[in-house]
Amino acid sequence: MVAASFTLALALLCVQEGAAASRSAAAILRKYDAVRYPSMSDGNDAESLARFERQVLDAATRQQALALELATGHPEHERVDDVLGSRWTLFCTVNADGERVLSETDEWTKQLPRTDVAVAAAGARALAAITIEGLDFARRRELAEAALAVAPSATQVGVALTELAWKFTADPAQQCELLALVQERFAQDEDVLHGLKLVERLVARVGQPLTLDFTGVDGDRTEGAPKSLAEWRGRPCLVNARMFTPGWVGEHEKQAQVHFAALRSRWPARVLPALGFATVFDDAAAAEVFRQVSPTGDPVFWIDRATWESSILSQQLKISQEGVWMLVDAAGVLRAWSWSLAELGKQADRLLAPKRRSV
Repeated sequence: MVAASFTLALALLCVQEGAAASRSAAAILRKYDAVRYPSMSDGNDAESLARFERQVLDAATRQQALALELATGHPEHERVDDVLGSRWTLFCTVNADGERVLSETDEWTKQLPRTDVAVAAAGARALAAITIEGLDFARRRELAEAALAVAPSATQVGVALTELAWKFTADPAQQCELLALVQERFAQDEDVLHGLKLVERLVARVGQPLTLDFTGVDGDRTEGAPKSLAEWRGRPCLVNARMFTPGWVGEHEKQAQVHFAALRSRWPARVLPALGFATVFDDAAAAEVFRQVSPTGDPVFWIDRATWESSILSQQLKISQEGVWMLVDAAGVLRAWSWSLAELGKQADRLLAPKRRSV
């Protein structure tokens, strides 16, 4: 099936280009290097965003086909590893098709048993480990660590291992293990450092008191709500930090809504309250954002953008990324954190589960 897809893509490219059955590597690469991607959408409306996505997909499809033509027609060319690596990266980032990356990299590393191709394949497989939907954490980690064994200095592998720690698990022990691995292998890689520092800061806070004061919030929307985390002492709670652009609900937000509803079916607000810190860039969008952040009426603190940028989160936790969920126990201690509410929900279940008494 993989070989058939290769042949079909190559045939389509030849028809589109009016190319001969076999082109020189130089001719293929001229076309490949001439492909241009749009820098950004020309508007925020649905039509503009859809047009931007089509333009990106068209450019990616063209480069993917040209990469395949070069590898098929000129397998010994020095740029084969580069263009195949880009082809596989585009499958992950543009097509959201990491499964295809796994199958193609298996096939091509057999067809072209070259070290450079193996390294490119390893980087792509690490990226696939964090883009394929539905994989459990153990499988994702297995793929990323196998890629590390082949490409121990590949940036994509370091990024994947770091993302595993903050996006796909809320288990503090697993986060510490991944942090130690990335610190050992990628501490000098500037492209990995940003995510690495984020994980370092949050891992260091686990087991420590979280003393958040809700200053600088919009009082009209928080009247009667607690003004510090200490006022909720005695009950575990969830704390979420999120920044919203009006009209934008991405896949992460949609998944969070589903997982939040599932969590609420197990643990109602009186058992596990949730606090949301939200900033919106347009007051007219506030009502819609409130429904997104707090579908069951949990307290939400509305923070203007300037306050957000100098907020308690950046001051105490040194984080600027929105979306992190934090599980705080009844004593006010940070027990676990993750960008995945599904994973953090597992930690909440363990924390709230009735304790068995010995007899």
